[in-house]
Amino acid sequence: MDETYIQVKGVWKYLYRAVDSEGNTLDFMLSAKRDGKAAAGFWAKC
Repeated sequence: MDETYIQVKGVWKYLYRAVDSEGNTLDFMLSAKRDGKAAAGFWAKC
């Protein structure tokens, strides 16, 4: 799992990624806020 802060079309967003052992992205979620509850739901889905 990975979390980073990126700029998308001039707006800052949190990017959450689920990655495998080789670093390949399995799934991702963009969020306007650093939201622990939403992130927990995302990780449970993966």
